Amino acid sequence: MSRKIINTTLRDSFLERVKKPGCPSVKTIAEEMGLPKATLYSWIVAARGRSRET
Repeated sequence: MSRKIINTTLRDSFLERVKKPGCPSVKTIAEEMGLPKATLYSWIVAARGRSRET
């Protein structure tokens, strides 16, 4: 499986998770996923940009 597909799957699951009420903080999710907070915040910003375009 390619890295891009894995990243897309992780990103999509993360974005779905943060949409739910009562979700843990980005810091907590970053620690759980083993990813930098900056990566997760960049995914949020990109998703917002994509939603504004449509």
